[in-house]
Amino acid sequence: MLDATAITVSLITKDFSTASSIMFLLGIGELLEEWTRKKSVDDLARSMSLNVSKVWLRTRESRYSLSLQRLKRATRLLSIWEMSYHSTERS
Repeated sequence: MLDATAITVSLITKDFSTASSIMFLLGIGELLEEWTRKKSVDDLARSMSLNVSKVWLRTRESRYSLSLQRLKRATRLLSIWEMSYHSTERS
């Protein structure tokens, strides 16, 4: 509302350079707001990601830890809680 008033007053007083500057700065503000929102969402997603490098593989006979890179076709992966439980159990 205040922005529109400032632009309107500038146009009424034929101060076109001020009106143009206000609209330019408003555009930059919107771009910065959009960039900040996207960056915040990306940072939040990155901070909440698991960054798991090992998983627990369950076979019919046993369970064992396996590097995520070496994982091919697993029958079943245990949940993160179970993985944490087993890793502390062996320590």
